[in-house]
Amino acid sequence: MDVVLIAAVVVVGVLGGLNLLLMLAVLRRLREYDEKWARAGADNLAERGLLPVKGTRVAGFTATTLDGAAIALREPAGVSGAGLSSAGVSGAGLSSAGVSGAGLSSAGVSGAGLSGVEVPLLVGFLSTGCPACHEELPRFVEYAGAVPGGREQNLVVISGSADEAADIIEAVSPVARVVVEPVEGPLMTAFGVRRWPLFVVLGQDGTVQAGTGGVAALARSQQAVPV
Repeated sequence: MDVVLIAAVVVVGVLGGLNLLLMLAVLRRLREYDEKWARAGADNLAERGLLPVKGTRVAGFTATTLDGAAIALREPAGVSGAGLSSAGVSGAGLSSAGVSGAGLSSAGVSGAGLSGVEVPLLVGFLSTGCPACHEELPRFVEYAGAVPGGREQNLVVISGSADEAADIIEAVSPVARVVVEPVEGPLMTAFGVRRWPLFVVLGQDGTVQAGTGGVAALARSQQAVPV
């Protein structure tokens, strides 16, 4: 009797182990398919011109965030889209209001302090009438909250009115600066936005480093920035 019981326990244990291994293999294959279809979806959007192409320059723009910060992408004579900087700041590169010199830096910090350091700007385009935007919102807030530069390195552009966007503004304000503008506003036009949500990583010279329709795809394209 004891031998039969031991044998049964062993058989059950072996079957349980095999079942666990099978489940792990299925989950791994599902993740691979998810990544495959996500990449295929991104490629399809790019082919249809709905995503900005990596390496392209964004057109010049000026905009003011809800907290009063002026941001502009300046285009020096003979150079298209050369650098993102705040309005009133001379020179190329990405910087905050009142900061001179090249590169990305926060208010009151000279550009020399960031010499040799690349700190790209994360821009999220959302719309008040977009269900997918609300689905991506928690993931974007988590992702943006982990960006090393904090909220001054993140920008959210919302299509709609401030009243309609109140819930989005409340969610993203702790981790990003916010601009609310119409569909044909300066930022929407400069980036050529044709779909929402849209997430773009912009280099200090105004060049697109990544453009995706979802936070998961953004995370895969920017492994240096934790999710």
